[in-house]
Amino acid sequence: MTSSTDYYQQWTELTDAELSVGSSEKLLGSIPDNLWVAAACFERLVDDVSVQRVLLETGIKRTDAAVTRCKDVLAESSTTTEDHSSALEEHFQTSSADAQLCGIRSILLSRLDRLNTFIEICREAKGKPDEDVEEDIEEWEDDPWQEEEQEGTNAESSANTPPPITLSDFLTEDLSTSARILALKQQFNSLQVLLERHGPWSKAERFSILNAIPFHAQPTQYHALLPTVDSNTGLEHPLPYNPWRQDPDWSETITIQSAIKSAAPAELSLALGESNYASIPKGAVEVLSAEELSQWYTDRMSTVMTHTGMIDLVLALVQHGASGNVPGLDEAGENLSLYSRLVYEAGGGEDESWTFDAWKQLDPPAAIHAYLSYSTPETVATNILRLVWPYLYVLESHAERAGKPDPALPTRLLYNYILQSPLNMVAAIFEESKPTLPLSQRIIRDDADMVRLALACLYGSGSIDDWSTMSNIFECLPAWNIAKDQEDEEDAFETTLASLSAFLTPKTSGGPASASDLLMFFKPLPLASLSHALDILDVHLESGEILSRWDVARPLRWFLQSFNNMEEQRSLAYRMARRAGGAEDQVSTVEDWQWLLDDMLKLSAKGNGKLRGAFGLLSHDEIHRMFLAGVLSTGREFFICRNRPQN
Repeated sequence: MTSSTDYYQQWTELTDAELSVGSSEKLLGSIPDNLWVAAACFERLVDDVSVQRVLLETGIKRTDAAVTRCKDVLAESSTTTEDHSSALEEHFQTSSADAQLCGIRSILLSRLDRLNTFIEICREAKGKPDEDVEEDIEEWEDDPWQEEEQEGTNAESSANTPPPITLSDFLTEDLSTSARILALKQQFNSLQVLLERHGPWSKAERFSILNAIPFHAQPTQYHALLPTVDSNTGLEHPLPYNPWRQDPDWSETITIQSAIKSAAPAELSLALGESNYASIPKGAVEVLSAEELSQWYTDRMSTVMTHTGMIDLVLALVQHGASGNVPGLDEAGENLSLYSRLVYEAGGGEDESWTFDAWKQLDPPAAIHAYLSYSTPETVATNILRLVWPYLYVLESHAERAGKPDPALPTRLLYNYILQSPLNMVAAIFEESKPTLPLSQRIIRDDADMVRLALACLYGSGSIDDWSTMSNIFECLPAWNIAKDQEDEEDAFETTLASLSAFLTPKTSGGPASASDLLMFFKPLPLASLSHALDILDVHLESGEILSRWDVARPLRWFLQSFNNMEEQRSLAYRMARRAGGAEDQVSTVEDWQWLLDDMLKLSAKGNGKLRGAFGLLSHDEIHRMFLAGVLSTGREFFICRNRPQN
């Protein structure tokens, strides 16, 4: 027959690895000393879930009698809290064993809650039902490597994955430390279980836990952990709290814990820090205001951007905060989205020189140029529609939210870009703005504005050889049928022409007028005047091509400068006649000279109404004299087979 002493010795000599459910129940059940058994269960920490559960439940059961004795003592005392505390402290002074048993009980109860949480954590980490978890944990401990089975299916590999934290560590470590480990390992479902089951302890450091999440982690994976704002209170919306026990055990209440600490040994008093979480009031954790949460999101956004440069992660983070009623994030999310388009979609690849802070400092014109810096005539229209228009609409939205609505802002900024662009880019934009296209697909959607921009761009250009591109722009413009009673608007454009001529006359200082400068002259013109301007532009384009053909090309602005300047027109006509017969010129036949004369006469034609060509102030007689002077200046003998026209 085995004595109880033998059981004490067997338990002491048994290593943690040798413990099993059967040996634990047999040995501990054979020892009559409740304090010794409870202390043995308190001191033993193993990673086997089943064995650890037996230890905890056995230890708690051995403390039941002590709790009953203490309650009897309190029942005999006065009903006030102070009397209860004094009576219990006096009892613990005379019965140290009961003090230790009550203290051990509170610790074991807390550990039992943690054990249940550990099982849920493992289930979430492995994606398995509750009934499979304990069996899987035993598999981890018996054969943690399982090299042969790693070549199996994903499910088999998942079964061989070690738990994110050992059971023995989880039972004794500070809960916030365990939470940070789970955050660092990106075990977000497991972390959510911990926060939900042990809210007051872990929530007190919830932001340090969130900050432990690796910066490269995808926010959509831990969005359930991110803070949100309660729209009713304007404060942080608390995460769900669902403890294993809704009410604390008698031994965990504040009064009992205080009495235990005054009588229990120092080692046990120190260990009591593991327990008592269930007695913390639910409102003990201070919630943040909406503004404080906004600042946290802003700081996290900046940190993630600095450490990873991964815009999609930051954007997902901010979008979740905005959807959770956190103020001040809508604009940040819009800026991030626009910045993302610049980095990933603008066509130049990821330019390392771009940072989010640098992007935020860009003024709108510079931002538009950044979006389109890699655009070509083949891509500029598409890039405006998918990159620039969204940016412009966001700017308009920002202005409206700031109380300064500016509906014209998008078109004004886009027009400024067009006015500063080279002609081949302008032509591509006008090609996608034709009046025949659906309005939603057009880049420039106002016909009158389209004409004004074309006039400004063409007359503001200094090009003398890109006539096909300029003609392409002209072909994209709308054609209006102006009623007869509106033709007096032509006089308004004649006045504008006179003003433009004076404005474009070369000055002793300053460069040529820009397209933006010229637009100011065309803005006030009504449709009838714009229609007449297009007729004049048509004549000027034809004149420009003729001058270019004979190597005396002039930019379109010259036609405005010389509109009422006879000397300027005469000078160019002489140059055209004399240059045609130059040493390097190809005019060598009667047909070539005839062609030259015909072109010079065409340039002097008056046309319909007030439309005049490049030499419109010169008579046909003067053109003939200039032509003959050009022929004679060549020093060659040509027979001019053309009768002089009658006056």
